[in-house]
Order: sequence, then C-alpha cells, then structure tokens
Amino acid sequence: MNLFADEDKARAEIEALSVEIQRHNALYHSADAPEISDAEFDALFQRLQKL
Repeated sequence: MNLFADEDKARAEIEALSVEIQRHNALYHSADAPEISDAEFDALFQRLQKL
C-alpha cells in the first residue's frame, strides 16, 4: 500500500467534491435550478466530511 498515492487520491477527490458541491450550491441557491436531490447533495457533503 502506497500511503502517498492514497493521500493524493484523497486530495483529488476532496478537490472534485468541493467543486461539485459549490456548483450544486450555486444552482440551488442562486439559480433556483437544482440538478440533484437534497439526499444526493447530503451524500456528497458527507463523503467530503469523511475525507
């Protein structure tokens, strides 16, 4: 197991989730045009918190 590779994968996933969550926040709050359900959003946020 390569700890550095795992850390790099986690950082990449954190970055991707952060961008995705920001996008969905903007769609929901600014554009009033959500593309995912609240439950799906919560799952994304929970995954980010775990990382």
